[in-house]
Amino acid sequence: MNFKAEYLPFINQFYVKNFREYLYKFCQTPYKFDTFLGTNYHDVALLENISFEEIKLSGTGIAICNILDKLDESGIKYDLSRSRSELEPIWEPDPITRFMKSDYGCCMMYDNNKTDVNIKFKNVPYELIEKLGLSM
Repeated sequence: MNFKAEYLPFINQFYVKNFREYLYKFCQTPYKFDTFLGTNYHDVALLENISFEEIKLSGTGIAICNILDKLDESGIKYDLSRSRSELEPIWEPDPITRFMKSDYGCCMMYDNNKTDVNIKFKNVPYELIEKLGLSM
């Protein structure tokens, strides 16, 4: 992650507010967009906010598990709406199927586990809300 892990509960609202304002000032068009989050460009998950304490990630098991690993490495405390074992990747063993399913053509690994999970953060640093220019 190119931002501090403690910012994760707020990053979607920050991008929506600031990037939309910038684009509107630049071209007077009210753009709407989705925010994707990942530890690399291939394994990303759609990020949605439920509240300042809770987000929803939708994507492959590997993308979500990689994000959870980064949170664990940073010492961020959270609860999941489902067990971590349900999020584990389900690798496609057949090379022909991997080739046909992959968005990238020839792919050595393909995760069949398309899933979503809600992450409720503990000890949310509310002082960041004002620092990031957001409102509750």
